[in-house]
Amino acid sequence: MSTADSLSRFLARPLLGLALGAGVALFAWWSPLSPAALDRPDSLAAQGDVAGAIEAYSALAGSVFTNRATREEAAYRAARLAALETAEAAEAAARLESFLADWPGSRHRAEALLTLAALASGPLADPARAARAWEQAAWADAEAPEAGSWLVHAGRAWAEAGDTAAATEALRRATGHRAHAAAAWLALGRVQLGVDAALAHESYQAALDAAATPDEAALARLGLATAVERLDGPNAALAVLDDDPAEDPALARRRARLSP
Repeated sequence: MSTADSLSRFLARPLLGLALGAGVALFAWWSPLSPAALDRPDSLAAQGDVAGAIEAYSALAGSVFTNRATREEAAYRAARLAALETAEAAEAAARLESFLADWPGSRHRAEALLTLAALASGPLADPARAARAWEQAAWADAEAPEAGSWLVHAGRAWAEAGDTAAATEALRRATGHRAHAAAAWLALGRVQLGVDAALAHESYQAALDAAATPDEAALARLGLATAVERLDGPNAALAVLDDDPAEDPALARRRARLSP
């Protein structure tokens, strides 16, 4: 073997090693094990390729080579992105419910439930399904500032679904959240008004006591007047409205209707 051949082989060894190393690194970077595994479907989503992004996220979520944290994140992002396609609302809801079942302790649990509630109360027109999701979100993140609002939504959805008992329970829980107490009492009064005017009167009075805005106070007074009219007649209801210190248009119209 010539000196030139020996030199060529000697130089080729490190070059081959570098090439192999680069190939392994490239494979690792593009594999599900890569720290950038989520970046690729993220990029597809950013480019507007929703279907491609969902497919890529789903592939990551189902890969045995993907670590647990990445699989959870990919499953959530696929479901969340699917929810943007309202034409496929049923499929998106199924994805969200599958995610919630597969990852019950996920940090995204409340967000996933809220997205499910939005789908159920919107394009799916399923108030009972929405109510369950709102309630579960409030359980999942009980310390969230909006947890009381989620319970109010749940109560209204249960009422829409015709389940008065579930609506009452959710709304009573909501009254324990100070920032949303007035809204909860108002909603509870509406639920009770067709069943027990005396109970509705109590709820509307509680709403008036908890009211933080003029609008809430006006709605509470209207509710009170309605309950009192059913209990004691129009003259008693008119007395409730005469106590109103503000000139709210809705209250003025009700006063005009009740006036002899």
